[in-house]
Amino acid sequence: MYAISSKASWTNWAGTVQSEPADFLNPASIEEVQMLVLRAKEERRSIRVIGAGHSFTPIAATSDWLVSLDQLTGVVEITDQGTVEVLAGTRLYDLAAQLNKVGLAQENLGDINTQSIAGAISTGTHGTGIEFGNLSSQIVELTLVTASGVLLTLTPEHHPVLFYASLVSLGTLGIIVSVRLRTVERPIYHYESTKMAFDSLIPQIGKLIKENRHFECFLFPYSDSVQLKKMNESTEKPQRLATHRLATTLTENYMFYFISELCRMRPQTSRFFSRLSAKAIGTTSIHAASVDLFATPRLVRFREMEYAIPLEHLQKALVRIKRVIEDSNFGVHFPIEVRMVKGDKIWLSLHIIVILLISPFICT
Repeated sequence: MYAISSKASWTNWAGTVQSEPADFLNPASIEEVQMLVLRAKEERRSIRVIGAGHSFTPIAATSDWLVSLDQLTGVVEITDQGTVEVLAGTRLYDLAAQLNKVGLAQENLGDINTQSIAGAISTGTHGTGIEFGNLSSQIVELTLVTASGVLLTLTPEHHPVLFYASLVSLGTLGIIVSVRLRTVERPIYHYESTKMAFDSLIPQIGKLIKENRHFECFLFPYSDSVQLKKMNESTEKPQRLATHRLATTLTENYMFYFISELCRMRPQTSRFFSRLSAKAIGTTSIHAASVDLFATPRLVRFREMEYAIPLEHLQKALVRIKRVIEDSNFGVHFPIEVRMVKGDKIWLSLHIIVILLISPFICT
């Protein structure tokens, strides 16, 4: 029988959403998920499902039943064809570790890997790269428990309409309990971090997007400097990353946390600290496995806004965003992240190739 705790409070990762569910349920098997759904139907209870709580919206907040899939985890099967079946509550970092043991990897990931696989695909979590869709586009089979307690397995060949509707479904069509996704042979990448002037970047950004397998950039408010990050396949031997990881943890987390707190308490310092952060950008060049490069530790809690912009409007959008921030003197120091995603057939996903602007304006 699934575990139940009464009147447990819940807060999302960013600390922006709190709720007091009537019951907190923790099923440890697919059968237990079916049982609790049938019970909810009989008792006319509503259900919200959470993974790692990385959504910034109140979509999972409830005063009724809150279901966590943290006990429904693990890799079920890795096939010779390179697909892997994994239970819905499995965290992305655990999945990456299991795939790495057999020389496989997901083709793309975001820069945070603490989400559950079901939560990541349900909310359209993405990495960057013009030839790569979001994480849900890697799914080849999905199994969910419907509101009637029925177990339904969907693929692009069987039930294609429901399959594409269920991937980025925000939990509305049922509780995802397992997925099968395609993988790739673990690639070795050459990762480069450099700095470029904003005015120099704008006319070149289209070329940079097309010529690099994974490309992203970070715009610092009130600064003319932009950080560029590029990853391309390499034949070099992977390097040890202990020094790189230490530097990343210190600069992008502990130091940035201190700066963020100062800016939160005194927004008028945002301009100064944003320019200081931009000046601190160094040059990095390393060769490593993709699993060691996609995600980075994120200890600074922040609130985020995200916009999807057609690629052809990217240059004008970036120029306009920079101008609005500076003209309006917004109290923001957090870098604006620019990433690319390929279009797909998923109903609530992206039907055209777009650029994603991640704009965490308010720190907590």
